Amino acid sequence: MDNNILNLPSPLISDKFELLRKGVYCNPKTNVWINQNKSFAYLDPLPIVNYENYIPRVEQLGLSKYKQNSSVLESRFEKINHIINKKKSILEIGSADGSFLKLVHQHFPDFMYYSVEPDISTSPYRDKLSWLVQYGHLSEAVQNNVKVDVVALFHVFEHIEKPNEFLKLVSKILTEDGVILIEVPCLMDPLLSVFHLSSYQEFYFQCQHPFVYSEESLCRVLKCEGFDVQQVIYHQRYGMENHLQWLSKGLPGGNQTYKEMFKNIDKDYRSALESKGKTDSIMIIAKAKR
Repeated sequence: MDNNILNLPSPLISDKFELLRKGVYCNPKTNVWINQNKSFAYLDPLPIVNYENYIPRVEQLGLSKYKQNSSVLESRFEKINHIINKKKSILEIGSADGSFLKLVHQHFPDFMYYSVEPDISTSPYRDKLSWLVQYGHLSEAVQNNVKVDVVALFHVFEHIEKPNEFLKLVSKILTEDGVILIEVPCLMDPLLSVFHLSSYQEFYFQCQHPFVYSEESLCRVLKCEGFDVQQVIYHQRYGMENHLQWLSKGLPGGNQTYKEMFKNIDKDYRSALESKGKTDSIMIIAKAKR
């Protein structure tokens, strides 16, 4: 633990931590430490991941189709459209096959579009997008003097090993009124914070996520690097059928029977969780102070 403390993002490095659990998904030798107010957790030892040949866990488990059918992209766009529609350019970090940018492009074809994605396995999909300017790393965009109104990253920031240095680079490519839009998995996930499901906790922490944030801890890191938080959006990506599957079977992937049975109240269920700040994801919109 002592060695890893030195690698934690500021100002969280000054927090006091306690052992939450021994072992994470697929690695019994990795432990999870959490701060005293339960707003930030990290893995010990911190993992090393090769993102040039990255396979997301959702693909490893054969859940890609389930994720696609969960309308995650559409609900995400709906929640942030009020930000994007006032801008003229967007750069997505961790754009994978470009699915989110394609969705935005359908609504705003005249925007300037950029992506940062080191994973070479998804480049054939991005290469088909003639309107997309691509970079392998954020530093390349900085070196090319790219300036954009929105820098977006969805379930990427929790992978970043040096968040403070990363945010310094982001601030260099934002326009005067530009914003960063970060979505991360949240420690307030209802299966953890409401249902306290031990099987889900065992599944939740994984070696691809060295850090796990909440609204409070992510805002602290952003403010430390000179960002002014403009808005916090709670986003429940997965619905009632997923939660019932976990509660009844202890497994991911949802359940078609539950989905059909509760389809008329699923939206209300997600909205109730979002109204209480008990969601599997949070979005933070912040502006760099000049």
